[in-house]
Amino acid sequence: CINAIWPSRPNAGTLVSVSDCLPKMVIYSDNICGKFYLDYGRSAGIYSYLSSQGYGGTSLAPGGLSTSPSDVAKLLTLVAQSKFVTASDSNEISGLLARQAHRNKIPAGVPSLSAANKTGEIHSASSPYSHDAAIIKEGNNLYILVVMTHLNPDSADDDTKIAALAAKIFGLAAPGTGTGGNGCISLPSSASSGLISISRISGNS
Repeated sequence: CINAIWPSRPNAGTLVSVSDCLPKMVIYSDNICGKFYLDYGRSAGIYSYLSSQGYGGTSLAPGGLSTSPSDVAKLLTLVAQSKFVTASDSNEISGLLARQAHRNKIPAGVPSLSAANKTGEIHSASSPYSHDAAIIKEGNNLYILVVMTHLNPDSADDDTKIAALAAKIFGLAAPGTGTGGNGCISLPSSASSGLISISRISGNS
């Protein structure tokens, strides 16, 4: 996968343009670009920015990376309302989210709706994480949906559980097992299995 994203993988000291790196980070969840932006943000005052903007559930400290569904929803709301930095910046991020390569979670559950999403995953046998966050358009309504779970990001069936949750929220038919079978997946019965944030930010109904 990384060879497809980076036909010529950069080494330490290699110069890569923002226009090349940002899409790789957002669309493909590339960690090379992600680490660069994290290091740059730390040196450019990201901690004071997070504090001043009220992102109290987010930490970018070394060894303590974490965030919350409400903080992610807050950020995506700014993007959806064209208030993230500038309208032009918001439109750029929205466009990248709409081109997301990983569409097996929230977007798979709402195929009839417009969903621009960003996944987040930690591949660990002992403590896996499988997240997805999306800006969803349903007619004149605009929603932000954030789902954070301890499901297995390497399991197609677990991806389907997140897709099925999105479908249930929007009153749509649940997707089948994996990438489109006819099986039914039960939703998690315990709130301890995940955290959810959903909000409508525009619309009349």
